[in-house]
Amino acid sequence: MTDERILRQLGMDELLRRVEQIRQIQLERLQMVLNRVCRNVSYYHDLFRSMQFLPQDMDTLEALAKLPLTARATLVERQPYGMLAVPPHDVVRIHTALGPDGSPIVVAATVNDIRHWTTLTARALCRVRVTRDDAVYIGLDYGQSMHAFGMHYGAEAIGATVIPRSNIRLSDQLAVMKNYRASVLVCTPSHARQLIHFLVQSNYDAKSLFLRSVILVGEPCSESLRKSIHERLFVNVYSAYGLDEIFSPGIAAETAEQEGLIVNEDHFLAEIVDPQQGTPLPEQQTGELVLTTLTKEALPLIRYRTGELGSLRRTVLQDGRNVLQLNVTGQRTDDLIAIAGAKFYPRQVEQVLSAAWPEALRYNIRIISGAGADRVEVRMEVTERAFHGEMKTLTALKDRIESELYTKFAIPFHLRWMERDALRDEPVVDDQRRKESIE
Repeated sequence: MTDERILRQLGMDELLRRVEQIRQIQLERLQMVLNRVCRNVSYYHDLFRSMQFLPQDMDTLEALAKLPLTARATLVERQPYGMLAVPPHDVVRIHTALGPDGSPIVVAATVNDIRHWTTLTARALCRVRVTRDDAVYIGLDYGQSMHAFGMHYGAEAIGATVIPRSNIRLSDQLAVMKNYRASVLVCTPSHARQLIHFLVQSNYDAKSLFLRSVILVGEPCSESLRKSIHERLFVNVYSAYGLDEIFSPGIAAETAEQEGLIVNEDHFLAEIVDPQQGTPLPEQQTGELVLTTLTKEALPLIRYRTGELGSLRRTVLQDGRNVLQLNVTGQRTDDLIAIAGAKFYPRQVEQVLSAAWPEALRYNIRIISGAGADRVEVRMEVTERAFHGEMKTLTALKDRIESELYTKFAIPFHLRWMERDALRDEPVVDDQRRKESIE
């Protein structure tokens, strides 16, 4: 069992309280964060003033629904520091999240924000019985994923050995995991798929590794892929959920008993709303996940629209804890694509295509799950004129576009030319990952 003393240090005792006590903690922290944003963030100050709303009016959690939702576009419009609730000199870390137009969103953090992030990721690891006796291999790109830093901090906080991934080939990664007896692997579903494919192709015995658990972050994962990871790597498979604009991960995580994603209610207020109307939906009904941060200092967010579709339900775990369970469907209200640790919007791809070939008509992005890594295929309609030149010219253009896409997003794209009207009835994005399993 996990060391109870460590759990108490990480604030796990908050989740052992009765629902009424959890709600009291949430209300007190909500009132504090509303006062802080009202004083220090001009957007919320002006918003509350226009509504004639005072933070002290928030006398129940249900009253939160009276406040408007905060959209990702609001963060973009006030870049870089318009949403900060602290002076810039109190910011010790800046990460970036992706805005809906492809531009970066500044995600600032204070010392206390980093401490909270560390606590939450350590809590996620403790929930699946990771201890100081484990070696945790962070199979994520540190330059591309905030999840890498979060899980790194959390593993160190509980005293586990941390093995950061370097950008080396899979055979070398496996050698590192084996030599240092990594018992826990943190990675994206895409990376797990790629790892399994390599093991199969090279006849590598997965049982020669010391892995006990795989924690998936950063992307949606189908049940079939999750089952394949469990069966091919002989491990328990868990998920942890986060958001680049808030904490990645740290918002919710599974327990060792795999009882679903459990929301960290002492740090977040979670709601599900109708994506079109913005009105709250009842338990177990699917809608858009909305989050209010209760402990963030630098960038507190009130009723923030995550773009994730999911549902919430209150349930009692096997150990008697009364918790809020989050089910994320893997679908979104927007067209953000997450794959192999990278995130992008289709319009960003369109910008590259239009700049390279202004006469392009339509395009389509297909995400295909192969036996190895997920594959991103871009199909682009062109006029007949494109096929009347020398083939080497078209090939050179194809190579240049693929190179520019790789440079921009750090993942390979495969471009296919299509004739006029070939994509007339095709969606802009065709994501086939939810239908797959590892063959």
